Amino acid sequence: MPWEVAIVNYAGSPPASYHAPGRPDPQPLGARDDVIAAIRQAVPEFQWGMVGGFPPEILAKFSPEVAAILSKQKLNARYDTDDLYLLLYGFEQEPIGYLHAEVRGTGNPVPLLARVCAGRNWSVASDADGSFVDLTAAAAPQWDGFQAYRDRANSDVRDAGG
Repeated sequence: MPWEVAIVNYAGSPPASYHAPGRPDPQPLGARDDVIAAIRQAVPEFQWGMVGGFPPEILAKFSPEVAAILSKQKLNARYDTDDLYLLLYGFEQEPIGYLHAEVRGTGNPVPLLARVCAGRNWSVASDADGSFVDLTAAAAPQWDGFQAYRDRANSDVRDAGG
């Protein structure tokens, strides 16, 4: 189970919450090629690849329009170390309005997320509660809270014999 976040552009001044009613819409992150180039430069350790394309037997269950969407390959960027895994996706838009990331592991994702956003006034919002991550902090309470939740859930499953 990952901690899910959104990378958005509020020109450095995000609202109190990404989920707040009446919040202003973020600006686009930028042109697709520019966003990809900026992220490649900021985090050269990312492994880029194409994923997707459901099997034909699954696609056959959908309308042709939906099947066409589901069959498309999608670009993503992966960062994978012993203690941290981050999957960045959402590169299909033009321009890119926002990106999503899944964070897994026990390491601290804040420095990596800060590198992705550095110099572009992008912000990171936790999908769980809409709060924005302080990318200047040493750690994120949202990540700490997610890890505690994840560890409790895993413990409950183990205790139940699952």
